[in-house]
Amino acid sequence: MLLIGGGKGDALTGLQNLTILAAAPFTLVMVGLCVALTRDLRQDPLIIRGRIGKEAIETAVIAGHEKYDGDFELRIGPVACNDGTEDAQSQSQESSQPTQSPSSAAR
Repeated sequence: MLLIGGGKGDALTGLQNLTILAAAPFTLVMVGLCVALTRDLRQDPLIIRGRIGKEAIETAVIAGHEKYDGDFELRIGPVACNDGTEDAQSQSQESSQPTQSPSSAAR
């Protein structure tokens, strides 16, 4: 059958052509999966957050350089919420640190 389909009379060439034809649908599926992965990663919250963070830092550095002529530093830390308290993450870190009660400090 491979000899008839190949036309050249070489069985190996016919087998190679058959392998390529059988693999063609799988390559289309793989290309489709790559496109789907790319589209999904563009909408991923972690990727978007990183992109926005990079833009925010870049903007802050440019503004700091223009305002203070390069003599500034960026600090990253907890910020106060709208109600005047710190955010929950910094509060949980503070509560995990050991503190002394007034009675144990007097001893």
